Amino acid sequence: MGTSKKNTNKEVKKLLQQLGKQDIKKSIPQATSLVLDEQRITREISKDSFRIMLQQGINGLNGMFSGGQFGGITYEEIKTDESTFNEFLEKLIELAENDFGDDFSDLLLQAFRLAISVIIKENKSIDEFIAEFTYYLIYLIVQNEIIEVFSDVYLEFSHDDINSLIKLQARKIVTSELTTVIKSYLNARITLKDLVLAIVKRAEAIELGEF
Repeated sequence: MGTSKKNTNKEVKKLLQQLGKQDIKKSIPQATSLVLDEQRITREISKDSFRIMLQQGINGLNGMFSGGQFGGITYEEIKTDESTFNEFLEKLIELAENDFGDDFSDLLLQAFRLAISVIIKENKSIDEFIAEFTYYLIYLIVQNEIIEVFSDVYLEFSHDDINSLIKLQARKIVTSELTTVIKSYLNARITLKDLVLAIVKRAEAIELGEF
């Protein structure tokens, strides 16, 4: 992982050198497209880990939204009590780990926790969970790879400023069309490779201004 990150950092540095000190709002989309290649995305969601976490999240949320319980925990309890919410969240992850039989990537787990938290606290739908999970995963991948390089080059921008621009870029990538593609993957109508390529193409389209 360390070597891959160093290689990506070098590629991002090289890109910024080629671009010169242009507007950061133009550099972020180009760096995002560079980082979100097939290999980098697959590293986080290989061996069906993304599908399993998505499905476990959907199952848990559906149970809550239908007025039921999850392991004896009610929807109102997880909305109003932080420790109960964390218990619910970790139970979902435990069930997913039992299904997967291997370790999930740290970024995938982080994205899952953030997405579940948003959905519960803001009363969002299952489709919005799929979109939020994907959004946070894309944001974290890109942030993890480019934040240090951009901070070194764009000294006038704080980490928070750069993170905000990365988040905006990730939001543009995750559309309702991409959510439909992810649902096709969940239902085994397309392969993981098809899904990854759809994300790559979406990042490239945003870079070129094809909104």
